[in-house]
Amino acid sequence: MSKKALVLPVCLLGALWGCNKGPTVATFPVTGTVTYEGKPVEGASVMFMSKNPDGPKATGDTDAEGKFSLTTYLGPKQILKGAVPDEYKVAIMKSPPPEAGALAPGMDPGSPEYQKQAMEQMIKQAGPIPGADKRASTGPAAPKKASVLPEKYANSETSGLKYTVVTGQNDPVEFKLSD
Repeated sequence: MSKKALVLPVCLLGALWGCNKGPTVATFPVTGTVTYEGKPVEGASVMFMSKNPDGPKATGDTDAEGKFSLTTYLGPKQILKGAVPDEYKVAIMKSPPPEAGALAPGMDPGSPEYQKQAMEQMIKQAGPIPGADKRASTGPAAPKKASVLPEKYANSETSGLKYTVVTGQNDPVEFKLSD
């Protein structure tokens, strides 16, 4: 077999492997706790919004002890544990429990599509991204649900909450919310 005959299959395999891999982004574990009036907050959505408008967002949900771990969503095949090193403004909200299946009826909560829909809903509820094009938000507004927590925490611009994710080990963050 000639060298030319080997080059084409090797290049094709390399191209296919590269296409399936997608962009690589380094993320690092970020964990923390959310309390309100000194008590752990269960079922809150925590969203880290990069100060860079093009930066990925990271989210997590609190458990019964108020603890969360962040996940970065880059696409259906790229859901990464942790967050990209960057400076973030933080939004935290806890909506009253939705009716069963309201977000995605019949959809598995662990599926990438469900997570994508949940992320999109959280981004709409968290408010504008600093530096984002205002024209992009001229469509119909997402229905606002009353947050169980003070409303200021549901928007990254008004919450006053910030965190810087660093390369390597990140200290657990404590968000102590109050009225």
